[in-house]
Amino acid sequence: MDIIEKVFGKIKGAYFAFLALMSVGFGIFVALFIYLPVYPNFSILSNYISDLGAGPIGSRIVFSIGMIFGAIFLIFLVLYIAQYLKNAEEKSQLILGFQAPAIIAEIGLILIGIFPLVRAEYFSYSMHFLATIIFFSFTAISNIYIGYIEYKNNEFSKIMAIVSFLSGIFSAIFIGGFIIQESELIDPHVFVYLSEWTFIAFVTIWLIIHGIYFWKKRE
Repeated sequence: MDIIEKVFGKIKGAYFAFLALMSVGFGIFVALFIYLPVYPNFSILSNYISDLGAGPIGSRIVFSIGMIFGAIFLIFLVLYIAQYLKNAEEKSQLILGFQAPAIIAEIGLILIGIFPLVRAEYFSYSMHFLATIIFFSFTAISNIYIGYIEYKNNEFSKIMAIVSFLSGIFSAIFIGGFIIQESELIDPHVFVYLSEWTFIAFVTIWLIIHGIYFWKKRE
């Protein structure tokens, strides 16, 4: 029994799922509370989630804390799921196909928290742009992979697989639109913004149902 298995034998994956959800939720909603009095026109139809990290200093700090801690808990969740799949004798290639891009994605999320989307600050904006590509691209890959694993494994419900697939698909849709829009190849479009908010909705559902699943699986 390795160190990871020992640790996860005592701390169940449900905790990481719920802590990640609370961290990101805290970052978004508290930042929004601080952001709105200064920028009341904020809307899911015309703003990225990352705009909350480019507002007043309080909004920036809270958003950053939420994303960074959320990413850390997600990394632990990914390691837990990989260990769980290993114990279930899932193929190592499939586990790696989920685990590797998922961890890379969370590194991107940490960078999103560190570098705000401030267009007037070239370095910060460039790093955020790159981090966004990393996070959403690799999230798309990892979530589609875990969706495939869950779909073919009867131990998981088909709902879990469908939500995994949809979160991966909307992650891919958003990052494609984000790159095109931020490269000024098209004018800002409501579909791009809505695809990101739809993605975050599916990720929220993903964390809840996986948290419940692993909670029920606790020894």
